[in-house]
Amino acid sequence: MSPGRPTGLTATRSRGGWLHNGGISIVRKTTVLVLSAALALAAGGPGPATAAPRVGGGTSDSNGGGTSDFNGDGYDDLAVGAPGSTVAGVAAAGLVAVAFGSADGLSQDRDVLSQADADVPGEATASARFGTALSAADFNGDGFDDLAVGAPADGVGGSVTVFFGGVDGLGDATAVTGTWHLGTALTAADLDGDGRPELVATETPNNFGRIRRFTVAEGATTLVPTADDSAYGLSALAAGDVDHDGDDDLVALFTQVGGSYSYAYFPGSPAGLATADRVVRTYDGGADLAVGDLDADGFADLVVGRPQEQFGQPLGGEVAVWYGTADGLGDAPGALIGQDSPGVPDAAEEYDQFGSSVAIGDTTGDGYPELAIGAQQETVGALSAAGAVTVLAGGADGFADGRWLTRGVDGVPGTAHAKDAFGWMLLFGDYDGDGHADLAATAIGENPAPGWPYYGDGSVTVVPGAGSSGAGVLTSASFGRSGSLARFGWALGR
Repeated sequence: MSPGRPTGLTATRSRGGWLHNGGISIVRKTTVLVLSAALALAAGGPGPATAAPRVGGGTSDSNGGGTSDFNGDGYDDLAVGAPGSTVAGVAAAGLVAVAFGSADGLSQDRDVLSQADADVPGEATASARFGTALSAADFNGDGFDDLAVGAPADGVGGSVTVFFGGVDGLGDATAVTGTWHLGTALTAADLDGDGRPELVATETPNNFGRIRRFTVAEGATTLVPTADDSAYGLSALAAGDVDHDGDDDLVALFTQVGGSYSYAYFPGSPAGLATADRVVRTYDGGADLAVGDLDADGFADLVVGRPQEQFGQPLGGEVAVWYGTADGLGDAPGALIGQDSPGVPDAAEEYDQFGSSVAIGDTTGDGYPELAIGAQQETVGALSAAGAVTVLAGGADGFADGRWLTRGVDGVPGTAHAKDAFGWMLLFGDYDGDGHADLAATAIGENPAPGWPYYGDGSVTVVPGAGSSGAGVLTSASFGRSGSLARFGWALGR
């Protein structure tokens, strides 16, 4: 990252490349600020300068099925991080691939974002890992969703770049740099209840981590840091209105001294993060989390994936569900789900890592969202660590019998291989605009290189919702890029 890089570069962007205008006009502006010390969309197309209307309110339940309609056409778009990608000859500089939704699902209309692009802040540098974390939301309130991209190894302190949406897709970009791995995790949260989400990011000065919050003025394209930063936020973030007071609340995962996985719950307030009311729960954290209204009672609920088999957690991993109330999250989870639980179509086995990823989305359109749970180390037949995903059906009486998904079985596209780690990351999005959420699931270990047994080129498998179209598999090659150790699918724009 070059903090002193000039702003206002003169280039117009077209999908797949850059068309330079010889300094005549500025269509995409870039700014850099140096800091010291995360479903249902209306179908149909908008007019040329307006976004399609949204269905729903102003809060942004995250890591479940938040909106990601970058061009405002009423279809969710899919953003995929590939932080290991070689860009412009620079190893592991990283990139983000974007596939745009359509009436037929994800289309051939695609885009690639990287710091090698002429007017994206910073420069493509070795091992910057641009695309490590992603979050999509309408940060500036113009009706088009925007995309935040974390590059925690960029320069000295990491960076976060926000690309602002518009009728032609993602356009103007702005960036902030941090002091220690800024952009390790990202989410969108309307913590102050003004109807427009802020960007929340983590840094890693220690094992507890640190939370930073940024705002964007309405219609603007500049990130502004707030003063309400806090400790206790490291590996994952999610947000939603847990106590139903009109302000989003934030949940962050981190690790205590000694290795215990923990989470911190921050109520929202008109001033932002209510750090004085923060609740820290030791031993109740995990690898991933999602926030959404599972029981349709108006209170957002918390799901924590706990794949690790330690501190009394069961064989193969589990998922803990904390139901939202007017007083926030309770003292204990309202449900614990393991592979031996009723309705789960699997059996617990050592090292399955059930709960390695979680996501919430309504695949049937009945108003009760489903819960998707990754088990990235699940053995499939004789294929060790091929990975699998369980989708539990939502309903008024809780979760019903689930569906077990692995690649190449029961209509799921693709072919399972050993060490694929299918289920590494999950996301629901309505890519064909039919009101039924589709599931994107990544396999970060697909096609590993010699000496890299756990990470590979990577891929994303799309499983359509009930009655939906658009099943398929995306890889780096789908965007015209080399996939060697790209880790395509490391992050999804949720």
